[in-house]
Amino acid sequence: MNQSVNKENPTSLDASGVKGLGILGWHAPDAAATAEQRFIDGDAMRSIFEARQQVSVHSTQAFSVATSGTTHALSNGGRVAITGAPLFRDDALAQLAKNEGAAAALAQGFEQHSQDIFARVNGAFACAIVDVANDRVLLAIDRMGQQSLYYRSQASSLSFASTAGAALAVTGADPELLDQGIYNYIYFHMVPSPGTVYRDLEKLPAAHYLDYSQGSSRLVNYWLPVFREASAEPFDAQTRKLKLLLRKSVEKFLYRPGKTAAFLSGGLDSSTVTGMLAEVSDHQA
Repeated sequence: MNQSVNKENPTSLDASGVKGLGILGWHAPDAAATAEQRFIDGDAMRSIFEARQQVSVHSTQAFSVATSGTTHALSNGGRVAITGAPLFRDDALAQLAKNEGAAAALAQGFEQHSQDIFARVNGAFACAIVDVANDRVLLAIDRMGQQSLYYRSQASSLSFASTAGAALAVTGADPELLDQGIYNYIYFHMVPSPGTVYRDLEKLPAAHYLDYSQGSSRLVNYWLPVFREASAEPFDAQTRKLKLLLRKSVEKFLYRPGKTAAFLSGGLDSSTVTGMLAEVSDHQA
């Protein structure tokens, strides 16, 4: 069903807060139900990303997905979309991402490992996998939650986007503030995931994926850091190892397109990262 853009609606698809986002889309388990939903069509999705060079939109009776990153088809007729700066731990997938793009690597990784692919990806990313053959959608974000995905899960449909405003636009729902969400914002100075300030709208927590199938969904934590209270390794050796890890982490982002910078607050963490950037960079940080 085509949906016209309402310029008077703050959650309409042409709102300034919606343009230029990373990923958004919808899926309906029952394709016939799409006629009753206020879903956006391919042209409207393209308009959201008109300022980006890499734009891909895929639409069928059952789903539609758009991203400013890259998309790739699955062998069963489904599709994946990914945005951000993913780093594939598998050498073969990393090479495929370099040659054909991150979405191609994600598609192949999913077909090889199913949902276990997320534990094989580092870096900042948000992705959607629409598995048509199994009537299944997977949404995931990176381990630290640098990228974000908001979603609305219902028996008749799943809608998702990189920001709350875009997710509301995809659903076509009028925004309704949630009292608990407002309380959380005042108390914590943020809204802990999976909650938001809007009713019936949730946000993926870091290192989690959403598994949506046959109208129901579940959240899964795919990674947890390992903490060890003590180590038999000498303190000096651990110090050298930490410095080497910091150096490698910073160097990874020096060779990507565009400029690399660091936020410097003056604390220990940001000062260490900024100092390492100055040390490994060929020019002034």
